[in-house]
Amino acid sequence: MLTFVLESNAQTKKLWPHDFTLFARFRLGKHCEIELEAHGDYHATGALHSYFHVADIAGVEVSGLGGHFIDKVDNNSELTSDGKQTYPGRVDRVFTQPEDCATIQDKQGQRIIEVYHHHHSDVVTWNPGVELSCSMADMANDGYKSMVCIERARITRPMESAGEKPARLATTFRLRKRA
Repeated sequence: MLTFVLESNAQTKKLWPHDFTLFARFRLGKHCEIELEAHGDYHATGALHSYFHVADIAGVEVSGLGGHFIDKVDNNSELTSDGKQTYPGRVDRVFTQPEDCATIQDKQGQRIIEVYHHHHSDVVTWNPGVELSCSMADMANDGYKSMVCIERARITRPMESAGEKPARLATTFRLRKRA
């Protein structure tokens, strides 16, 4: 278990004008857990950005996302789905009614990644697709082919931290082989 602490100071207040204490906890073992615990008096949106290496994005399907989403690629359109996501191109969606666990099926990688969500209101799924990948300085032109991002988030219902009641975001990752 690793715990990191960040407290507000003169430098942080230039970026975030609030007093705060942030704990980031990482538990590594058969499964991995990440938790952010934020103390202070404020409301904020946030997400745990989890990037997963996959064999080929064309063979990836994520399930457990829920039926309603906001499509950030399509001008923030509100749409519905069967709770599953494939990646035929650029995808940036905020699922507003996710299940407690999303499952990444990496068919060519012969594995399933379970992504459990805790203290969230939304789940974001993202892949930059070819065009955006080519314009990003920190990603290879074909980097989109081998990654998928599944994020626990508080977007539609921001986190609230007040007094002795901290705001939290957390996730657990488990890996299993495909049968």
